[in-house]
Amino acid sequence: MARALNQKIIENLKPNPAKRVEIPDGALVGLYLVIQPSGARSWAVRYRADGKPRKLTLAPFPRMGLADARKAAGEALRIVSEGGDPAGDRITLAKLKGMERAPDSHRFGQVLERFLTAQERRGRRSTGEMRRILERDALPRWRNKPVAEITGADVVEAIEAIVARGSPVAASRFRAWCSKLFAFAVAMHLRPDNPAKGTENPISVRDIQRDRRLTDHELSLVWRCAEQLGPPFGSAVQLLVVTGQRRSEVFEATWGEFTLDTATWTIRSTRSKNGAEHIVPLSDMAVDILRRIPRMAGSPFVFTTTGSSPVSGISKAKAKLDQLITAANGGKAIPPWRMHDLRRTFVSGCARLRIPSEVTERAINHVSESFGGVRGVYNVHAYEEERRSAMQAWANHVISVASTSPKSVDQ
Repeated sequence: MARALNQKIIENLKPNPAKRVEIPDGALVGLYLVIQPSGARSWAVRYRADGKPRKLTLAPFPRMGLADARKAAGEALRIVSEGGDPAGDRITLAKLKGMERAPDSHRFGQVLERFLTAQERRGRRSTGEMRRILERDALPRWRNKPVAEITGADVVEAIEAIVARGSPVAASRFRAWCSKLFAFAVAMHLRPDNPAKGTENPISVRDIQRDRRLTDHELSLVWRCAEQLGPPFGSAVQLLVVTGQRRSEVFEATWGEFTLDTATWTIRSTRSKNGAEHIVPLSDMAVDILRRIPRMAGSPFVFTTTGSSPVSGISKAKAKLDQLITAANGGKAIPPWRMHDLRRTFVSGCARLRIPSEVTERAINHVSESFGGVRGVYNVHAYEEERRSAMQAWANHVISVASTSPKSVDQ
C-alpha cells in the first residue's frame, strides 16, 4: 500500500533521469506526484470516466502544495463519483487548477532581483557580470513565470539559443549563474530542486584551458585592422593589446580612472577581479590611443556608443574585425582567437622580452605563485618603475611588429 505523502518525503524524492515517475499519495487514492527526468514536479489525478482511464494535471509543485493538491483532487474525484468528468468542464477545470496562484514574489523577475541583492550584500565581485548575463538572456524568457515552473528543458533551450548565436563561453557562464540562482531559490523554499544542475556544460574543461597566443604576424594584423575599425571598439582592442588588462576592465573603463598627464590608469577595487585597486602605468602608445578617442559629452565611459553605458555588441564588432583581418591577410583567416588571448599574448611577449615574471604579474594584477601565501603578504613591493618600463617595452615591440610588411601566416 502506498504511503501517505508529506513535505519531507516529497523533498527527498529524486528524479529518474531516464523516465518520468508517478508517486501515489496513500492518503488519497487517485492523487499522484509526477516527477519529470528534469526534476520538475506536478500534481495529477487519475480516474475513469465513461469506462476509460483519464489523467488530469492540476498544477506544478511547489506552487500547489500538498494540502491544496489533496483538496483539488478530492473535488475532482467527487465530480467523478457523481458521473461527471472534471476535465470536461472548462469552469470546473480552471477552478481546480487555479486553487492557488503563485504570488508575484515567486515570479522569476522578483526572485532574480532578490538573488542579485543577496550577492551584492555578500560582497560578491561577480554580481555585475551575473546581472548582465541573466538580465540579457534569462529575464526576457522567464520574467513573469513562477520560478517553480521553470524546468531543465527551459534552461537547456536558453543555453542552446546562446550557443546558436556563436557564444558558447557566454552560454557556459549563463548556465553557471542560473545554477547559482536556482540553488538560491531552493534555499528560499521557492522550488524543490535546481533545474540547471543536470544540464550539460556547452564547453568542456579542455576548451576552457586555452593556451592560444598570437604570433607577431597575427598581432600585427589585429593591431592594423583595429586601427582601421576605429573607436570605440578598435581603440578598445588596441588598449587591450598594449596594457594586457582584462576585457571588462578595458571595455567598461571610465574617463575618471585615467590621469593622462601622469600616464596612469587606476582600476577601482569594485571593477578589479581580485577586489584590489590596480594602478596601470601607461605607455606612450596607450596614452596616444586614449587621447585620440572622441569624448561623448556628459558620458563617463571611454568606450561607448550611447553615452549611458559601455559599448555593447562586442561579438558583432569582433566578427567585423575578423573579416578585416582575413581581407588584410590575403583572404586567409587566422586561427580562431578570443579577446582574452591578447592578455595571454602580453604575458608571453613580456617573457620573450626577458621581463621578470613577478613584474609581469603585477602589471596585469594577477596573483599566482609569485605572490601567493606568506610570500604575497610580505612582498608588498609594487614594482612601479619596473612595470612602467615593461609596459613601454611591450608597446615598442607592438609598434615594431605592426610596422613590418604583412606576410602570410604560413611564412
